[in-house]
Amino acid sequence: GRVTMPLNYPGKISGDPTRQVLFVTDSNHHRVVLFTPGGAVQEVIGSGEQGFEDGPFEKAAFNQPQGTAVDGDVLYIADTENHAIRAANLRTRQVTTVLGTGRQATRFNVPGRGRGVDLSSPWDVAIHAGKLYIAMAGSHQIWMAETANWDARPHAGSGREARVDGPLLDAALAQPSGI
Repeated sequence: GRVTMPLNYPGKISGDPTRQVLFVTDSNHHRVVLFTPGGAVQEVIGSGEQGFEDGPFEKAAFNQPQGTAVDGDVLYIADTENHAIRAANLRTRQVTTVLGTGRQATRFNVPGRGRGVDLSSPWDVAIHAGKLYIAMAGSHQIWMAETANWDARPHAGSGREARVDGPLLDAALAQPSGI
């Protein structure tokens, strides 16, 4: 494979049993490395340079990516320090930004759509039934985005950092980093 340097602070790992691949976010190298279950490098997503750029796998740039979730041919990536959700098409080998402006949200509980919504340190993602759930560490919430139109909004957590049980949007979380 093209991995010429060891992993540097690998953030998270997820897998795709259908493809027989493990997705490892190589956070300090600003990329995602795809491994076979035996440990061979299958693919690298990202140039390895810190940045915020869409495009082919070799040119795409991330900033401290963390969690990933696969849905068919698409790997969703929590691009934590770019405050964005990126989609890597595993068939066409292209990365696109689907959520986030690249700027950290300064106001909380402000829903939005696609590249027009400010996010705050998305740390992990999970996909279920056309909905992408996002562990939003910066706003102490779990967000949900509809993949059909990329409408995104808080799903759980008040935005206040605490440990409080209760109804979804009244409960309080503390920097959720996994989902």
